[in-house]
Amino acid sequence: MFTNTCAILDVLFWSSIKGRYPIWRASRSTYSCDATLCNYVRGRSPKPSMSWRICDYVYIPVNNGGAHWLAACVDLKARHIDLYDPNMGNKYVQNRELKNAECLTYMLPYLLRDGGYYGKNPDVSPTLDPFTMTMIKDAPRQDNGEQDIIHRIHSVKWWDKWNSDRTQKMVMDEFPNSPPKPIKSSSSQTSSKSTRSKKDMLAHIQKLIEEVDQLSDDSETSDEASSQPIAESSKSQGVFGTRWADYQDSQDPYDLGSD
Repeated sequence: MFTNTCAILDVLFWSSIKGRYPIWRASRSTYSCDATLCNYVRGRSPKPSMSWRICDYVYIPVNNGGAHWLAACVDLKARHIDLYDPNMGNKYVQNRELKNAECLTYMLPYLLRDGGYYGKNPDVSPTLDPFTMTMIKDAPRQDNGEQDIIHRIHSVKWWDKWNSDRTQKMVMDEFPNSPPKPIKSSSSQTSSKSTRSKKDMLAHIQKLIEEVDQLSDDSETSDEASSQPIAESSKSQGVFGTRWADYQDSQDPYDLGSD
């Protein structure tokens, strides 16, 4: 599939280049690429990958406006970029896509310098002049929602180097399992628990029970006091009749004077 040695980059590389491009434009005379970008040249990112120093080509996913993906094929020694669009638009769209990807033409020379590429490839001119770039007009097309051929080629090449054990180890190293933190009691709670004995706790519980009983007695007394006038009124009106007994205590109030 790939007849030349190449490195296939990830979306993070494109985002890093695109995000740093305004900074480069503001300070191009003193600009130097950071470790995040240089690690790509050195073959440390993405994992798995290989050093650009032994590569002929670099393939980069290019996002246009957050809605469309293209592929950029960078010929390192020829200092040229071929841009592939699987859904080729009109000339206006092509010019807009070239404008969107121009950050690669300007920043790649700085990245090769700071990543140590020129030192390992003395036959390549170490100039900081921008790369040239061309939109490939006969690129494989994406029709009727079918899978993008360019992306499929990238994915197949990526899976050729896929190593699940290595990826799992990388994730575990990046996000190690940490033991759960014990829940710490507040100082007031700790001191309260340490000073209270079992006897004190039982006495406190007994006090609460007595308070609940007292509340129940007060409630019953209040209910009796409120029901007494209703019962007497009902008796005088003859509404309840024999139900008067429902409102009496064990001692009949009319028998109080008979003793």
